[in-house]
Order: sequence, then structure tokens, then C-alpha cells
Amino acid sequence: MLAKLKLVISFAVVTVGIAYAARAQDLGPGFHKIKDGIYTFAPDQLTTTCSFVVTEAGVVMIDACNSPLDSRRMADAIKKVTDKPIMFLIDTETHSDHTGNHFIFSPPATVINAQGAADGMKKEYNPKRAETLAAKSPEMRQALKGEKMIPPHIEYKDRMTINLGERTFKLIYLKNAHSFADTAVWMPRTGTVRVIGSQCAHVYQFTPNGGVTGCHRQL
Repeated sequence: MLAKLKLVISFAVVTVGIAYAARAQDLGPGFHKIKDGIYTFAPDQLTTTCSFVVTEAGVVMIDACNSPLDSRRMADAIKKVTDKPIMFLIDTETHSDHTGNHFIFSPPATVINAQGAADGMKKEYNPKRAETLAAKSPEMRQALKGEKMIPPHIEYKDRMTINLGERTFKLIYLKNAHSFADTAVWMPRTGTVRVIGSQCAHVYQFTPNGGVTGCHRQL
């Protein structure tokens, strides 16, 4: 059932110690370490980025990457950094270059976006996407195994807070920004934000506090 209320999700920390030591260059081309436990993946300057954050209780992903091959690379990179499961996958929008590869991470991940995201994904869904991508290469065909559309398990209204391990994630709905449902992800304890919107999509990702003034005005 979709939860369409303001939510706070908290998980108790049941383990101590975490592997933050992985360097971005160890993960492969396109990976960038922003801070301890915070990584982004940008395969090239024109491709949608995706990110992951490691906590003591599990991993939070932000967007599911542009292509199935990129998503598989992301999944492999996460395994190099930690053996913790992916607990949440937060979408910053509904377009398929952010949401089309949920199937690679969920299960186990719980997918989250703002209210209206599921309806938006269904309207935008292209049933021939997998067939078109699979024709590109044998590697792509292999990466597409198990492909299916997975809409958000949780839809929030206006704002939502996730407390996972030692980290806090604040989700903020961006109205009339870029797609049917858009979310900014703010991590107040680390001073980092990932944003999506008409004027900041694919430009600002995790940035020091105060570094994305145009998008902060929306928040």
C-alpha cells in the first residue's frame, strides 16, 4: 500500500563499524567520492547521474542510473564498499533514466518518491524500452534480465524524513519542477543535497551547504 502521508522512518543501528575506505578510483570510471560513505556515479558528462550513501544500517540509493549496464556497475560498486543491503532507493523524478532500472535494486530496496510518481511512471512507460535496449549489445541484453516496471512502494506528501543508522535524509517535494513527481534529498548532518528540477537537473548533485542557491530557493 502506498503511504501518502508525511512519514518518519527510523531504523535502529544493530551493527557497528562500516567500510568507508573505498576510493572512487577503485570503483571504476565515473565514480566520485564526495565524502566518507557518499558516492556519485556519472558515466559521462551527458548521462544521468546516480548516487549512494552508506550508513551503519544499510545503503540509500538516489536514482537507479540511466541504463541497465550503468545500474549493474552501480550495484557492483556498492558491493565493493559495503556488505550492507540497499534499504531505500529514492527517485528524484519519474523519467525512465532515473526509474527504469528499479528492478536491479528492488528487492531488497524500498522505492520512494513523491505523491503522483506511480501514476507518472505508468503514463511515461514505454513497453518497447527493454527490447530496444537489448538490441544494442549482448552485454545490455544480459543486464536487462528480470526487467519490469517497479513503481514506488512509498509515496510521500510534501516532506518525509528517513533516519537510517547514523544518517538523516530529508525528502522535499519540488512542485512543477521537471516531471510528474520530483524530490530533493537533503542530508542536514553532512551539509549535502541532491536536487532535481528544471533549472538544476543533472547540474548540481551533492554539494556543500549553500552551494546550490538556485535550488535552495525552491526548498
